[in-house]
Amino acid sequence: MYGSNLKIENVLQDLEDKTAKILSRILSQKRIPKWNSEEFSILILFLLMSHSRTIAMADEMQQMIEKFNRQLMLNVPQFKDIADKVNVKVNDPVLLSLKNATMMHPILMDLKCKLLLNRVGKKPFLLSDHPVALYNQFFEEKKTYGSNTGYSAKGLQLYLPFTPYAGLFLYDSGIYQVGGGHNRPVQIDNQLDVDTLNGIQYLNAFENLFFDNRVISLFAKYRSSSKMEVEQAPLLSNVGTEDGDVIRLYKKDIRCSARFTFVKLTDAALNLRMDNRAIYDRDPFITRLHDKFMKLVDEGKRDPDDFWPFVLDETEAIVKNIKAK
Repeated sequence: MYGSNLKIENVLQDLEDKTAKILSRILSQKRIPKWNSEEFSILILFLLMSHSRTIAMADEMQQMIEKFNRQLMLNVPQFKDIADKVNVKVNDPVLLSLKNATMMHPILMDLKCKLLLNRVGKKPFLLSDHPVALYNQFFEEKKTYGSNTGYSAKGLQLYLPFTPYAGLFLYDSGIYQVGGGHNRPVQIDNQLDVDTLNGIQYLNAFENLFFDNRVISLFAKYRSSSKMEVEQAPLLSNVGTEDGDVIRLYKKDIRCSARFTFVKLTDAALNLRMDNRAIYDRDPFITRLHDKFMKLVDEGKRDPDDFWPFVLDETEAIVKNIKAK
């Protein structure tokens, strides 16, 4: 899946070894690593890699590129008639997915994390071939267009079961309050919660689910007929571009009206006023800086590991400009 370069396999193996030790400590101590610590950072990176290295993500990446190329050709008169006859293939779509995910590591570092412990008897957490599920219960019904599960999205939730009776639940603490106590695990003793988490895992699966017929019967109506879909939104015209349209592509989110007894909305979420934005970022300032940083990386002017020093430089420059005024 990663081409012929064994360096990537070695890097991933090293990450898996470190993460296995961290997960073992989490289970024995019933405690998540301190937020923003090195272990927490490794955990975030592992989640990103686990989400981006699957066949499902390779399929999504391929569809995204094909649909983007098709729309570009349709907008060019001399290529319009052959747009549906040209197929663009990526040799190693997983490599591209891994690269993109790695660069998003700083964006996920603001999420909080809880350990979920399944106490519902013989009702284990299910696992699929696409195990890291992204969901957004807050925006699912409030914003029905586009995707609400980008890595920077306000209200984002990530779920990964790593044993039949333990899982990680990451969330936007500005929108959700999860469980009780600062770092206490969430003891799940409600079968509906387990069914809902398993349902999300089922809806996120690509081809294989280590399944439970009850869960499939509950959530089958929410599952798309195709394995992975990328939707094209309506073109945006007159949005600041000089001579063209903006093409927006996004994958279909999981939408199943899920609710959990261990998740409550914060006051900030209850008082949030909606407008017509296509995207709601958790931290617009960091997102804008990250976009600027990525352009500099592409131009070879910044090292990919240099994001936080870059943020410090930019912040100091802003403060200096304010003082100068």
